[in-house]
Amino acid sequence: MEFKYSFLCLIRSRSYLFFALAFPILLGTFFNAVFGGDLLADFSPIQVAIIEEAGFAQPLFTDTLRALTDLEEPIIEIIPAESPEEAETLLAGGDVSGVFILGDDIELMVANIGLNQSILQTISNEFLRRSATIGDIAAERPDIVLDIVEQINAGLDINRDAPGLEIDLLVYYFYALLAMVSFMGAQVGFQVSISVQASVSPLAARRSISPSRKISIVISGFLAGLLVHFLVTIVSVAYLIFVLGVNFGQNLPLVLLVCLVGSLTGVSFGILIATVVKGKPNIREAVVTAISFVFWATSGLFQTEVRRAVRNSFPILDRLNPTTLMSDAFASLVIYDNLDHYIQSLLILLAMSACFLLVSAAVLRRARYAES
Repeated sequence: MEFKYSFLCLIRSRSYLFFALAFPILLGTFFNAVFGGDLLADFSPIQVAIIEEAGFAQPLFTDTLRALTDLEEPIIEIIPAESPEEAETLLAGGDVSGVFILGDDIELMVANIGLNQSILQTISNEFLRRSATIGDIAAERPDIVLDIVEQINAGLDINRDAPGLEIDLLVYYFYALLAMVSFMGAQVGFQVSISVQASVSPLAARRSISPSRKISIVISGFLAGLLVHFLVTIVSVAYLIFVLGVNFGQNLPLVLLVCLVGSLTGVSFGILIATVVKGKPNIREAVVTAISFVFWATSGLFQTEVRRAVRNSFPILDRLNPTTLMSDAFASLVIYDNLDHYIQSLLILLAMSACFLLVSAAVLRRARYAES
């Protein structure tokens, strides 16, 4: 009964539905209209270092990278590095976006996850895919392999109009949008917390004299809030896919999992702030909104240079920013061949959610004793 009541109250909240549903849809439409046609107009060459280890047997990859620097509008810029140590120094200092280590395999080393790293990984993946195709053909029909190589090389002329590159860049913007939408669950958490604090809400005062235990009301409100916000996030994802034509590929289930965990973190954070901050409900809501905007801004959702500055000056804050963790989880699906970074980001988000809820429960429990 409490779950149903909380669910209905949340879906009838017009202000929440606008910011959590209408706002992302409008912003997503804006992204698609503005970036969809000319996303690479102001694109600058990506600075990258190359380290060739002894026995490297893929010289064609090096030639491919150098070819990308000779285009009329270069995709990358190769920064000289005489040793792995020098390349790591360049990477740590932000002088390059990535380092290609060429040995038995092609490895991309990055210091952070972002748009440039996504492009570099796309270049590497495309080269490996085409190389595997050549190898398969050579094994079956060695007599035609030279003709196939010429055809593949003709298609390897990467330029700013390449459909695959355009799609990857645009999807990155939508990943950032989904990270923001997921953390909007903080607004739901705020409403859940206020609804059980009799000292600040007439509704909570009425509910406090009901036969239901306060802990059951809080749990029901939390679960209802999480469900409502996750459903709202799914609607946003559906709009991106079916209306705007955004292609998340085979990563869609993993994308939805990040949205679920991100919604959990957002709702938990909203409960925490509305519980520990004192004052009228509108003041607490303003605090939730202000901190959310700080998280969004410092994670680079509005300007990537902001996150770089935060990461260099306050690395711990960067790693504890929930929106940054969500963005990293999304971007890792594009950049890395495994899910290690993805899982790590989700585990940190889950741990943060647990901490938010435990602190909130302790404060609400003490408030109950104070009221009794």
